[in-house]
Amino acid sequence: MAGLHTHPSKRIFVTGGEDHTVRLWDMDSRKQTSMRTLDCPVNSVCISLDGSHIACGQEDGRLVVLKLKTMRPHLERKDRKKGINEVRYSANGKFLAAAGDDAQILVYDVLSDYEWIGTCVGHKGPVTSVDWSSDSKLLQSDDTLGHHLYWDV
Repeated sequence: MAGLHTHPSKRIFVTGGEDHTVRLWDMDSRKQTSMRTLDCPVNSVCISLDGSHIACGQEDGRLVVLKLKTMRPHLERKDRKKGINEVRYSANGKFLAAAGDDAQILVYDVLSDYEWIGTCVGHKGPVTSVDWSSDSKLLQSDDTLGHHLYWDV
């Protein structure tokens, strides 16, 4: 398992793995309820604030967004050549950040069907984690070289 994220309001969580799968789990029964196999390893997963989508960052640089209820693809984007290490929805649910091995963070507008709206450039090594402020105006990130950066979004 490479990625794990809990639903914002239900007792379920999603995992992504090197076996190319995205799996949905029920916390109470401790059982898998659904699964989708993608084309390559899944490094990170995140459930949208409204609980309708699962964003998946893949090792080949693809961003796949699945519909949570059906586990069918909503969209797929290939905006980079290197892997995506982490995907994270903003606290207000309007943005999605995708951090990658290319030392960049791509930001998407969720309400405009995941239209790319900007890139955060400044890391020297692969970006390993991202986190949004509670007002969704700031993004913080870490890379493999130990740098911790802040971004106005």
